[in-house]
Amino acid sequence: MSCSRRQRPVPGRSAGAEGAGDAAATRGGADPPRPGGAQRRAALTAPADIDAGLRQLQTLPGIGRWTANYFALRGWQAKDVFLPDDYLIKQRFPGMTPAAIARYARRWQPMRSYALLHIWYTDDWAPAAE
Repeated sequence: MSCSRRQRPVPGRSAGAEGAGDAAATRGGADPPRPGGAQRRAALTAPADIDAGLRQLQTLPGIGRWTANYFALRGWQAKDVFLPDDYLIKQRFPGMTPAAIARYARRWQPMRSYALLHIWYTDDWAPAAE
């Protein structure tokens, strides 16, 4: 008697036995929880206090100030984030230190994220003379 394609044994599976994937689905669990999973999920949810959230993000390995702020801007969609030490921002404010750029950007509070994106995407943007 010949086997049709559907009757051929599946690698890693004995006849009539559940495969590993089927067993996980049957018992209601897919993959075991990964270490730090709760911390990762918490980081994906925008906190009520963005500044506290930024400090919390920077406790994670490999996350510095720029990355935390960029994550708040894109991931949390925070409306009042500005990156005064960003490479392109420093180019748009020639001769100004990041501290001076941050002072200049205060005029756009509480919507500095929109100003940041505008400056990034406008090639000929220059700060107004004070």
